[in-house]
Amino acid sequence: MATSTTKKVLIGVGIIGLIGLGVWLYRRSRKPKEEQTLKDVFDNLTFETGKDVIKSESYPYLDELADVLTKAKNWKISITGHTDDVGSDKFNLDLSKRRANAVKNYLVSKQVPEALIIADGKGESMPLVANDTPENRAKNRRVEFIITKPDKTTIEATK
Repeated sequence: MATSTTKKVLIGVGIIGLIGLGVWLYRRSRKPKEEQTLKDVFDNLTFETGKDVIKSESYPYLDELADVLTKAKNWKISITGHTDDVGSDKFNLDLSKRRANAVKNYLVSKQVPEALIIADGKGESMPLVANDTPENRAKNRRVEFIITKPDKTTIEATK
């Protein structure tokens, strides 16, 4: 009888161990929430053409980022706008700065402390790819994010 009970206990422990291993592997394979949130904002942040007006479909992603930042306390975020090469250098530099500031202002409106946000624009000076096709120009129009934690580790959403 003791042998049967021992087998049942060992089987139970084995099953629990396998479940635990599965949970651990699943969690390890997922990106941390803040990393996924930054990627989602990066991939889904859009503006009206030639303007610094954030499109409403971007709001849920920015809301999630604001939630992460307000809960994190003391995390700093750098927001950098970029453009393609359509238009003058001066216009594009100004547009990239206005777009970065539009994101900053949105986050501040959601209670993210302004002192923890740095916003800047690089205009068309840092293209990812040549501005030779509409698809490439779209890749160059972007807003990049870097979160810096108090321990100086970073989370980036850049391409």
